[in-house]
Amino acid sequence: MGGSGTGVRLAGLALAWLAGVAIHLQQRTLWPIPIQVALLVSGLACVFAAWRWRRVFVLALVGAALCGTGASGWRAALRMDDRLAPALEGRDLVVVGTVASLPQQGASGLRFRFEIESALLGGAPVVVPPRVALGWYKGFHEDATLSEPQRTLRAGQRWRFAVRLRQPHGNLNRMASTMS
Repeated sequence: MGGSGTGVRLAGLALAWLAGVAIHLQQRTLWPIPIQVALLVSGLACVFAAWRWRRVFVLALVGAALCGTGASGWRAALRMDDRLAPALEGRDLVVVGTVASLPQQGASGLRFRFEIESALLGGAPVVVPPRVALGWYKGFHEDATLSEPQRTLRAGQRWRFAVRLRQPHGNLNRMASTMS
């Protein structure tokens, strides 16, 4: 078998993987994580069997498609588990963590990423996404300026904030928040 045949087979495996990802993207709802893991393991078993027997390339294509579906579904399910609980949306929380990006100053105030170490609701610990985008607004009147604490905010600093988290609404927000 020459180099040309190997290239065609690798391209076929890549296309099969992409077909598996496309199948995942067509789902109305995410399957549970155990099903995604089972697809991935089944796909790996098919690819291993095809490699072992060498003549069953179709089995390798099926395995690559299963791997694509299982891996993308598993990753999506893990990402969806990382969202804000609806019961916490709009509630006053106290969060402690680290400024994880350079603060971006805009007309209304500052925006920055924040890595949360702990969160409290009324003194009781709650689970929130580990990384959020925060907005720290400078005020409601036209000539409002940044306060002294806002001017000293830097990446890498550890802060404690009172926040109201909300689900993302729009293209650019992963997790938007306002601080009081």
